[in-house]
Amino acid sequence: MSALLDRIKEPFVALVRSVFPRIDYLALYPGTVVLQRGPNAIDVQCDDPRLPGFASIPLFLGEPSAVVQVQAGARILVGFQGGDPRYPFAALWGNGAVVQSLSFAGGGHAAARVGDPVKLALSDLQQFVFTAPPTGGPCTVTGGIVGTPATQVSAGSSKVQLG
Repeated sequence: MSALLDRIKEPFVALVRSVFPRIDYLALYPGTVVLQRGPNAIDVQCDDPRLPGFASIPLFLGEPSAVVQVQAGARILVGFQGGDPRYPFAALWGNGAVVQSLSFAGGGHAAARVGDPVKLALSDLQQFVFTAPPTGGPCTVTGGIVGTPATQVSAGSSKVQLG
């Protein structure tokens, strides 16, 4: 009786699996950023045709205060919190992703990066520009002393900001 039931059941199970393919919600799926809707919320189209497009899913960046603005077309992985399909998220950028801006701790203050020219005002009358070469080595300095010392970095990166 069991063998007969198995022979009847097998084609039915195969039909159901072909109509409803299994998706592993504990896996990560590669996709492409279609649009950024707001701070750390993006639309993603996954490469796997079994998965729908996702709208306004959160970006998990690994830093609680980080906010990123990224170009459409960036590659990213999509996962599901706790394996629950109701809670998709995006994380782990692929090679070639272009970040338009990045801020930490609320942003608001330009950060200095290797290779960026940094304007350092020692007073309103003293202006120096320090440029660090991208490959390391000594900085080049332009500007000069024309007043009384005070210290303040007055310009930095247009892409990276710190709070």
